[in-house]
Amino acid sequence: SGAININHARIVAAIGTAITYVFGVFLTYGNLMSFIFMNIAVIFGFIYNIENKHSVMAPFYISISFASLLPFAYLMGHNPNLYLDAVIFSIAFITMFYQISVSGNIKDIEVDQANMLKYMGTKLIANVIYFGNNVVIYATILRIAVFELIMIVFQIYIKHLIGYLNIIVIIIVAIMFMITMFYHFKMFTHVRWERDAYLSYMSKIEIFNYFTFATIIIPFRGITDYIILLIFPIVWFVIFNKVMWNTSMYPKV
Repeated sequence: SGAININHARIVAAIGTAITYVFGVFLTYGNLMSFIFMNIAVIFGFIYNIENKHSVMAPFYISISFASLLPFAYLMGHNPNLYLDAVIFSIAFITMFYQISVSGNIKDIEVDQANMLKYMGTKLIANVIYFGNNVVIYATILRIAVFELIMIVFQIYIKHLIGYLNIIVIIIVAIMFMITMFYHFKMFTHVRWERDAYLSYMSKIEIFNYFTFATIIIPFRGITDYIILLIFPIVWFVIFNKVMWNTSMYPKV
């Protein structure tokens, strides 16, 4: 629309990326694996920024970029554990892949751009959105895959749990997963196109998915870190939604 000057945006993006990269090099000094993942994140982030409106592969690019941030940070303070690292990378990748290829493509269904769900048959006709069964099955497989990977991480660390805490964690994880799936299916049964309603479902899906993942850190990080991880991102999310969009649970993007 011209509301943002494209040249100014490019300058800000270039300066911001350069500062981030230099800081990343400083953080990863002496740690080759962490440095490699940082570069993967930056490179695939650039590819996504170039291709995201033109290629149905865009969700793959941004998912690789975001998923690489976890091993980038984790490997700065830990020796590689290939099995655990691969599982955590996969959780981040599939979470982001769902967020972009499912939620993001629903959100942008009105926009004339490359859209995986349109190729799979999703249509917007007379203010009603139509999802084929293949879209619902595809999205549900991604959602369940995230939960299964989270449970693998839980199984790895279950030996650190004492009996009652074990049960509490399982109950919390199960509740969070059920709430996530409730909003997941709600998104596919609410066929009248009301963009703000869909944005709200998407935000809640990601919030409760995050809560599920945060819960499994209890065995090896403790209750204090768990509470911080629950409270801080939500406070941040709500405050900046209010400041930028005058909403609480979803951004108007």
